Formats: sequence, C-alpha cells, structure tokens
Amino acid sequence: MCFNRTSANFLKRILVFVFITLLSGFVTAGTIKGVICDKISKETITGVLVYTSDQKYSCVSNFKGEFYLDLPTVINRVKVYFSCLGYKKYEVNLVAPFPEQIQIYLENELQAINEVVVTAEKSVTSVENVTVIKKDAIKHIQAFSFADVLELLPGKLIQSPSMANYQAPSLREVKTNPLNTMNSLGTSIRIDGADISNNASLNKGKFEGNSLSSIDMRDISTDDIESVEIIQGVPSVKYGDLTSGTILIKSKVKDSPFVLKSRLNPTTEQFRFGKGWNVAEKSQVNTSMQFTRARSSLRSAVNGYKKILGMALWQREFGEVGNSFKMFSKLNTSYQFSGDIHDVDKGIESLYRNNKFYVFVQNSGVKRFKNSFVSKLNYNVNANYSDKEVYDRETVASDNIFIPVGEIGVLTPAKRIKTLYDYELHEDSRPFSFKVSADVEAGLESRHFKHRFLFGFNYVYEKNLGKGTYYDRERPPYVQDHKKRIRPMDSYPALRRYALFAEDKISTKLFSKDLRIQLGLRFSNFQPSGLWKTDFATILEPRVNVSYVITDKLKFRAACGVTSRSAPLSMLSPNPVYFDESNIRVRGEQETDPNVPDVIAYTTTFLFNTNNPELELAKAIKQEYSIYYQLGKHNLSLSFFNAVTQNAYGSVARDVYTPVDKYRMIYNDPVKGTHMEHYETRTFMQRLNVPGNKYESRDRGVDLSINIARINAINTYFNITGSFFESSTKELRDYISYERLLVTPGTIIPIYTKGRGSKDQRFSTKVRAIYTIAPIDFILSMTMQTIWYSKSKYNQTSRTPVAYIQNRKRQEITEADLKSGRFDEYILPDNRYTPSSPPPLFLFNMKLTKSIGENVEFAFNANNFFYHRPIHNKSVRNPKLYFGGELTIKL
Repeated sequence: MCFNRTSANFLKRILVFVFITLLSGFVTAGTIKGVICDKISKETITGVLVYTSDQKYSCVSNFKGEFYLDLPTVINRVKVYFSCLGYKKYEVNLVAPFPEQIQIYLENELQAINEVVVTAEKSVTSVENVTVIKKDAIKHIQAFSFADVLELLPGKLIQSPSMANYQAPSLREVKTNPLNTMNSLGTSIRIDGADISNNASLNKGKFEGNSLSSIDMRDISTDDIESVEIIQGVPSVKYGDLTSGTILIKSKVKDSPFVLKSRLNPTTEQFRFGKGWNVAEKSQVNTSMQFTRARSSLRSAVNGYKKILGMALWQREFGEVGNSFKMFSKLNTSYQFSGDIHDVDKGIESLYRNNKFYVFVQNSGVKRFKNSFVSKLNYNVNANYSDKEVYDRETVASDNIFIPVGEIGVLTPAKRIKTLYDYELHEDSRPFSFKVSADVEAGLESRHFKHRFLFGFNYVYEKNLGKGTYYDRERPPYVQDHKKRIRPMDSYPALRRYALFAEDKISTKLFSKDLRIQLGLRFSNFQPSGLWKTDFATILEPRVNVSYVITDKLKFRAACGVTSRSAPLSMLSPNPVYFDESNIRVRGEQETDPNVPDVIAYTTTFLFNTNNPELELAKAIKQEYSIYYQLGKHNLSLSFFNAVTQNAYGSVARDVYTPVDKYRMIYNDPVKGTHMEHYETRTFMQRLNVPGNKYESRDRGVDLSINIARINAINTYFNITGSFFESSTKELRDYISYERLLVTPGTIIPIYTKGRGSKDQRFSTKVRAIYTIAPIDFILSMTMQTIWYSKSKYNQTSRTPVAYIQNRKRQEITEADLKSGRFDEYILPDNRYTPSSPPPLFLFNMKLTKSIGENVEFAFNANNFFYHRPIHNKSVRNPKLYFGGELTIKL
C-alpha cells in the first residue's frame, strides 16, 4: 500500500476520480483497467494516480491496487502515466483496442539507495552477544552526550537530555536503588581500544559522581563516533576490570567536509566544527572543536558549567594488503569551567567555582602478517592527565564553634569562633594514568577445526598528584563535623594492575551446521608485589562463549564467565577519621564566678585508621542465553541473562570505643591559672564508615529486540524493544541501627540479622516507527515508550534483634530472652516499603532529520510532546515537555 501523501491529497484524488467518472461515464467507449504492484515485493499499491498525457482523464487505484481508466470513443492511441510519491513515475503507450487488463510494476525510489539504519542492531557474525550502534543512528537521535546513545538499548528509559548533571553509565539495571553503584563502576568504556577509567579521581565536586562513579559520559563527544559495540553479557578475556559490561567506541577518521553544527535545547547550547583530510595516500587526519554550555534550568546557574573539547586524530597505513602496518594516533583535550556561581539561600551567600583541564594522548597500531602463523599484532599505549581545581566560599553564621588545635590524644584548649566569617575551601586533584596493552592473533587449521588464538597482556598505572583539600583551620568549612583533615592526594599510593590472557576461537561443524566456541582465561593481579604475589588480590577469570547456527534463519548463543573490578584508590587508601571529643565546656551564664569567661572548652582529638584489610575484590558471575532469528529482512533477538556481583563495594560500619575524661571547672584566673577537676570517664562507641564489601547484587531478566524491515508501501520500518529487568541487593553484614552511642555500664546495643536489601522490577517496551524518504534525506521517527510494570520492595529481614553488645561483648539472644520482654523496646518499627504497582506509563517522543540540499541539514526533537505527566503516590511521573533543534552546515 502507498500512503505517502497526506490523507487530504488522497481524498482529492478520490474526488477527482469520482468527478471525471461522472462527466465521462456517458461517452466512454473503452476502459483501461489493471493492477499496480511494487516491483520487488509484488505488494499491491493503493492511491496511485493514473492519468493521460493531456491530463484530461485520470483515476486512482483502489485498496486492491486496481484502477479503471474510462476513455471516450474518439481516443484510439493514448499515453498513460502512473505516479505515486516514493515511486518512480512510469509510463505506457496503449493502442485501441485496449487490453482487457494490464499489470503495472512500479519501482520504489528507495530500493536503489542504501538503507539508513537509525536503530541498535545485533551483530550476526560475532560469537559474543554484541549490540551495534552506527553513526547514522547517533546522528538521528541528536545525542548531546553518550548517555543519549545508550537509550537505544532495550530496557533503557528515555530521559530528557541534561548536560548539567553527572551522567554515569549503566547496563541492564533498574536504576532506582542508590545503593547499587557497582553497575556504573563495573561498566568498562574503551575508546579506540584505550581503557578509560576513573580510579584515581579522588576529588568530587558538584558536577561529579560519588567515590564509586565511573566515567562521566558528558566527556564523550558523540559527533566523532563512527560506531559503538556494546557487550552486555560475557566479553572476550581481552577486556577486563569490569563487572557489568563493555562499551567499545570507534572514532571517525576519514576525509570529510568542513562541518559547522549547532545544537540548542532549553538548558544546553552546543557548537562544534570539524574537518577531515586525506593528507597522503592511505593517510587521514581529523580535527574537531566543541563548546558546550549547560545549566540545570533557564533561571539558575547552579549546577551549570561550560566546556571546550578539542580532538585530533591521525591514521596511516603502510605496506601492501595482507602485510600492512596501520598506525593510529590521537590527542584529546578539554577545559571545563563553571565560572563564578553565586547562590543566596536563607541569607547565606556562597560562591562556587569548578575548573578542570584534561589531556589524553594515544598511539596504537596493527601489524598484519601474510602467510604466517601469527596473523596480527596489536598494541595500544595511552596516557591521560587532568588538573581539577575547586574553590568554595561561603558565609557561616558561627555560634560558639570550637576548633581543636591540639595534638592527637592530648587535652588541649579549643579555639573559639563566635562571629560571622567566610570560609574558603580549595581542592586540587590531578589524576594521572598510563596504560599499555599488546596482543597477538594467530591461526591454525586442521581438517575439521579452525583455531584463532589470542595471547596478550595489559598494564595500568594510576596515581593522583594533587595537593588535596586545604583551608584555613581557623575558618573551617565543617561547622559541626571535624572528622576530616587535610591529606595531600600525592600521599596516596599508586594503583597498579596487570593482566595476562589467552583465548581460542574454535570453528567447526556440528550436524553440518556452523559451531563456534570461544574459550578464554584471564589472570589479573591488583596491586602486584611480584609476578604472582599481590598486596590486594589476584583472580583467574574463565570465560566461554558458544554460537551455533541451528538453521539458516535461527542462531543460538550461550555464555558464562567470571569478571572482576578493581577497587578505586579512595577505597584502597581511605582517609583517616578524626573525632574531637569535648572534655569540658562551660558557659559563663551558668557560673557565678566572674573570673570564668563566657565559654571555655577543652577537647581531645582521636585519630582512627579506616583501612580495611578485609576488603576483597568485587567479582561477577555472569550467564547469558540468546537466540537470533531472521526472516527475510526482518529479525528478532531474545536474550536471557543473570549476573551476580559478589563483594560489591560500599561503606561498612566498624565499631570503636573511645574513653573520654570529663572535667569540671574549679577556677580560671589570670593570676592563679586554670584548675579543673576530673569527675568521670565516659566511653563512647563510634561507628566508622570504612571501605568494605557491603552487599551482593543481582541483575537478571530478559530483553527483546525486533526489527521489521521497511514496508515499501508506507516507506516505514519498525523497531520494537522490550525488557523485564530485576535488580536486587542484599547486605552482607549485620545491622546495628545506632551510629554513635554513649556506652555506660549495662548499655545494650542491639544487633539485627544481615540480609537487608531491596528488589526493583520493571517491564518496559519501546516501539519506534521510522519513516524515510531517502531521495530527499528525510527521516522521521516516532517512539512510544511504555512502562507496563514497575515495582520496588524493601526487605527488612527481621525487626527483632538476634544479638546484642553489652560491655563490649557480643551475646546471642535466646528464645527465652524474647519471651521475657526484655528486648521489646529494641524491636524496630515496620518500615518495609509496601509494594505498589502504578498504572502503565506512556511517553511519546519524536525526532526528525532533514537535508536541505547537499550542504545543510536540519534536525528537531520533542520529548513527551503530549505532555503526559500523571501523578502517582504524590510523585509526578514522566519528564516535562522537552524540545531541541540542530543545524548542520557543510562547507
């Protein structure tokens, strides 16, 4: 069917047909009738305009593709035209007597033009379950940052783009549980073969994530991407330091015109220019420069920033085909700055500034060998360095604040601040990393088997060279919390790790069908003290991928394996914690002695080491099963997965006991001096937050992707994705509800069973209809996202304590103890979250790209253009109406 014109034009054709029929029906002597079909698909075409060369007689094909053209008796020879938008015009010469019926085949104008794919596709050739996103899809979705690109994956919810907030990657997760940060930390991002990590970034500002954050996806320019491959299941052993998945990004390096691009939306402006050259035979250079300005809203500059990003790529190939050497070099640099951000809240003025300079250099190469056991040698050397400076100034309303100035464990007078003052905080962070990797590929064939071997290693060195956080101790930023002290970041040790890996890809036949098996083993050493010795952890990671072609249309994949993720530097070498305990604090109005000042205080500072020797390596055990079915140009992919992350990182509690001597003031005289009297010693239990393996997480579910090839009659193809994800966490330690407790003789500290956690589930679908008119480069996609089911459940395990601490000793609670009622006051309230299933939620988006001539392209997008924002449990669902535009000029 052909619905390429508007319904109004279609009605006009019908009216013209009826009108001509009424006028000429009484004088016709012949009727030309027939059926009109698509030349390739043989489908009938509706709404084709059929008319004579003088345009006096015409008709329109009906819903069966049939047409009836009535002519008067005076016509013996006629030229008839067949016209429909999206098809080439067709003409036929007819001589009376006319045939009883003719068959007309129209050629679709799009059939001779390459298909423009603007969806994520599954790789058919890879042994691993790989999702491929090409530059045309990235271009059409008008991605501001790489976070927008990931929305093409099944299960990823569409959000309104915002460059004002930190954007961490995540794969196959219900992103509702703030405890589960391992999905982000465990997602590996590799750009042109270089592993991009954030392990040595110790300093976090208003634009950064937490200590377990991965790469900020705003730092990845989407305009320089040629393609993206995403392995959400079990990757090759070549890829390590991950628990979630691997994202492989390939940059564009080719001759291209000078391009000016401008993107605008309500909160972000982005401008870019770039150019590619063929500088010599088999040699290309690409350069680009991009400026981004972002803010959280039009009315506020808070959480806003500006960023300049530049990139230069060079690539050259030497030698002949099959025995060549290709070298790739890259330079990335960026400067991010916020400017002076002023914020006035409740009469307190603050000034915030965040600047960051970043530089990345890389050199990699591929050497191919002809007629040799070793077919390819790959290497990659890269280094990056950033210099981040944060300045924070705020006016503090002081009311008898005491600043400890003494040594650790020594009773010392505290300095008193009683006035308004401005504190100034400086943060200096300079993370540096150096990474090198190399591998060789070799081949071996026998009568029934083909082997492709891979052997390689990689080494990573990361360290922070910054000064750390510093401020005037007499004007501290922490008014009520003096637990932190200055620690230069260059005092942190370096992070080091290396890995050795080997892999065999076996190809053979099973029942005359292709069977491929990928067997790999990776050995990783984190903080090595020798080749096999370590100061932290070593691990063996076996991985298996199997691919079997059941029929020519059906392919099956299965995978299982182990992956691991290093702890970041902030966890391997955490800051110590300081507690400032007050030994005496006297207010003058409570004393009658005029020699006692208004306020006098003595404190003792205690220092606690927060290193955790029990910290273990986080690892994931992953399983995945998938099928790929292809019927003609249509295809379906269905995957089942289960991933358990053990020893997930987080903050865990450690109990320490602090005895504090208490004094009362006898007198404080300028002549006699100060005299205090000790009257008791109190013991405080301090709960320190130390790095540890806090919980175990599980991500499991199923995702589906269906691609329906273009239906020529309407020039539209469809992409349907769906997923059911379940993310759950379970704490690995017993729960104690108190954070800080004064311990007196007989005090009971209740302990509750471990296993607290949460479970989040979501079933969602996305249906995308992509309408294309290739001759005029017009693409319109409409997306309907539906959250059919969403549920969260909090697991409190037990409200009743199972043990208690008394006089620093743990004792178990018996059944008799519970019956006695002795522990009734320690039964926790029922805080379990009552699961609620909100009604289905719909979101409608639209994206349009259009070329105007050969040198101008225009794009527009609208998110939630129906402004559907229902309220459930007093919360507004769906983002606000969001729109943006893009203009590209090629010179």
